[in-house]
This record gives sequence, structure tokens and C-alpha cells, in this order.
Amino acid sequence: MLRSEIADLTPILDLSLKLQIRRLERELSEARSAQPSQTSNVLVLKNLLEDAKRAKERYEREYLDEHKASLGLKAQLAQIRSGKGGDRSVLLSRSHISLLVN
Repeated sequence: MLRSEIADLTPILDLSLKLQIRRLERELSEARSAQPSQTSNVLVLKNLLEDAKRAKERYEREYLDEHKASLGLKAQLAQIRSGKGGDRSVLLSRSHISLLVN
């Protein structure tokens, strides 16, 4: 359930991060073209942009890790359902699996 909720939020979060990065890049370019006395603003914007990029990279990495884990669990479930899951003592009947899944 949590993975499906994460998957539902993925496009929204990804779009939000992309918009934030674009906004910060635009502010940075505007600040660079402004007066030299605003160098502190440029530094702040650079730092904010770097932070946003790091957050995006971390989010993408965590999403991929969760997606890989989800694929692994789906493969295990498929093996159990087909009766090919290596340990026979752990195999469940179809009725028990359907109860667990639902």
C-alpha cells in the first residue's frame, strides 16, 4: 500500500523538484546579471540550487531502491504462487496467498 502511494506521488514530487530547480536557476542568472554588490545573493542562490539538486538526486536514488525491492517482492510472490519457491516448507496454498494479498 505504501509503495503504491509513493508511486502515486512520484510524478508530483518529481515535477515539484524540477520546477524548484528551474526557478532557482532563473533567479541565479538574474542575480548574476545584476549589480556586483549582490554577490552574497548569488552565493545564497547557488547554495540553494545545489541543495535542491542533491535532494532530487537523493529522492531519485531512494525511489529506484524501493522500485527494485518491489520488483523483487513481486518475483518472489510469483514464484510462491507458481509453486516454484525453493523451500517447500514455506510454500503456501493458493487460498492462503490470496488471503495475505487481499
